[in-house]
Amino acid sequence: MRGPLSLFGEVSILPKPIGYWKNPGFSTLEAFERQALAGALLLCDSSSRVNAQECRLLPATLYLAGAVSSTFDVAWRLHALGQMPPWGGVLASCQREGRGQVRRAWHSPLGNLFVTFRLPESPLFRTQAAAVLVGAILAQGLCRLGYSAGMKWPNDLLSLEGKKVGGILLEERGGVLMVGMGLNLMEAPPPAAMRAEHACPAGVLLPDDDEKHSLAAPFPLWVDLVRECMDIFAAQYAGATLEQAIALAQEQLVWRSQPVELVEEGEGVVQGICLGLGPQGGVLVRTAAGEVCEHTCGQLRLRKG
Repeated sequence: MRGPLSLFGEVSILPKPIGYWKNPGFSTLEAFERQALAGALLLCDSSSRVNAQECRLLPATLYLAGAVSSTFDVAWRLHALGQMPPWGGVLASCQREGRGQVRRAWHSPLGNLFVTFRLPESPLFRTQAAAVLVGAILAQGLCRLGYSAGMKWPNDLLSLEGKKVGGILLEERGGVLMVGMGLNLMEAPPPAAMRAEHACPAGVLLPDDDEKHSLAAPFPLWVDLVRECMDIFAAQYAGATLEQAIALAQEQLVWRSQPVELVEEGEGVVQGICLGLGPQGGVLVRTAAGEVCEHTCGQLRLRKG
């Protein structure tokens, strides 16, 4: 089941179910060759636009799967088998039961990026701010790769045009944290598929340079993105205090100094100006009365009018 692929490091193809009760239904790499990753083998083909000699080893273990129930399901099963090291990931062509925030279904068509990866051990990721910090690291990594992306509190990725191009979800079991991420590369959910109270329209992740759009395939993009995230974490976050980490994350936050409203279930709507991130990783909102409060849950959206 495990083994190297071409010039890359540990790339494992999951050809069949490995005993998980939901039966994720792993497929062979053929799904990626045809349409799912639209370029997964591009880096291995010396005749392609990207020469094989230019390839670099994968920075972390990666499992490739076809259609699965959820990349979370696969990742947790691999963890139970002792085969999910820190930063190790599961990349799937599509998900049948992709999940988003508060167990909402996640639109998971072929061509978009669906991955679950394991976070390294860090005191920062044992705080309430974990999702915000991860979102900021991912947004910064995308910016380094030439994509204009920002982090919308608490766990969405937005384009500069204000469209949601991705989302993250954290799951914890026994002290281990997994991050699930979806990125819209080829297709965004249609308006009719969005929930009525959605904070912003959906969009597709586009690079600043339109000529690079053809290279925005899940496999090569994830290889580059996880490398950037590992570097950002090691260089900026690994030795930081929570206060320092939140200050770093705030640089990726969208809607700072803009009028917003926060919808808290059972608490109503709070309107005010977004001041940034609070000490616990919540969002700071200053109301018209001048009261500043850190909110650690709820849905944030721009205020109309």
